[in-house]
Amino acid sequence: MALMYLTRSTDSGRTWSKPQVPQQAMLGHSPALFKTKSGMIVCAFRYIDDLDIGLAGVGFSTADPDGTHWSGAPQVIDLTPARLGWQSSGRMNSGYPTMDWIDDTCFMIVYHTRPGPDTPREIEGAIYVEESG
Repeated sequence: MALMYLTRSTDSGRTWSKPQVPQQAMLGHSPALFKTKSGMIVCAFRYIDDLDIGLAGVGFSTADPDGTHWSGAPQVIDLTPARLGWQSSGRMNSGYPTMDWIDDTCFMIVYHTRPGPDTPREIEGAIYVEESG
């Protein structure tokens, strides 16, 4: 298990609250945070909820603007090796996401993945459109 914890600072990072597990636990590591124009917080991370059966990938969860209420189960963007039918040797094959705006309405989550056991790592991404409300 690799639970991610939430901590807060209300004084520009001088002090931090005690780390807590969010109400919806997220299993993963290498998180990246991003705030959309509407204020929604996106946390993309190396998804390892299925690591016990040899699957890892990239997923994300969202929170309201103050970060108090996180979405339920993460949305999984990439899950290797299951999507390509090969068995991992215990190595995690996707991760290290980052996010940035493409234009005024679209942002992209970019991450590395390894599509097969004898192939080099690749860079992939998923584009999301923020709907105006």
